[in-house]
Amino acid sequence: MKISYASAQSAHDNYYSFLKEHISIHKLKNICEVGGGSNPSLPLDFIKQNNIQYTLLDISQEELDKASDEFHKIQADIMSQDIGKLDSNFDFVFSKMVAEHVINDKIFHKNIYRLLAEGGYAFHFIPTLWAPPYIANLLIPEKLAYKLLLWIDPNRNRDGHFRKFPAYYKGCRGPTKGQIRKINSYGFSVLEYLGFYGHAYYYEKIRPLKWLHNILAAFLIQHPIPWLTSYAYVLLQKPMGLRRPSH
Repeated sequence: MKISYASAQSAHDNYYSFLKEHISIHKLKNICEVGGGSNPSLPLDFIKQNNIQYTLLDISQEELDKASDEFHKIQADIMSQDIGKLDSNFDFVFSKMVAEHVINDKIFHKNIYRLLAEGGYAFHFIPTLWAPPYIANLLIPEKLAYKLLLWIDPNRNRDGHFRKFPAYYKGCRGPTKGQIRKINSYGFSVLEYLGFYGHAYYYEKIRPLKWLHNILAAFLIQHPIPWLTSYAYVLLQKPMGLRRPSH
């Protein structure tokens, strides 16, 4: 297992290249993005060039309708007990900024485990506690949180492609020993856990705080504390054989 740390900006900048490299190296062809709805992570040209069967799975038909009709779409709840009935057997199941919205991370991971073929991979790009913006998002009422987010970023409206959804941050943590044990208990092997520091996006309109924040983030990259990450990449694998997630 590889554990490493970097800046939050690199998490956003390198997300697509990370996916592309992993897919190319392992020659993954049957791929599902959970919560991809209105914003699929993989562009159609990459999918077609690599002969990938790419499925968007989202609870919201409204969000799925925002994506091109060229994508294969399934309207389903990743938290449903019926998720295992899907004819899936995916090589790769991944999500971006989805895990924080589920109310039970154990069910979330177990259902993804069920969607995967043996030896298949799962990957999640998540925000992590205990970064201050997410603590605030947990504590303040949703209506107020939405207004604050619109003040920071007016593009996050309900009708667009980047709307805000309630967040719970269940199981959204950096690479702590407890978090890794927890994921292992669901049946997965943790291959890579990258923690990222920084969330300057939230301080764009408060420059002194942004300056202090950047200093702290740079320090933490050199002297990492897993509990204080702002984001993480989590790369998992479903082992070969009959290993199953614990109940």
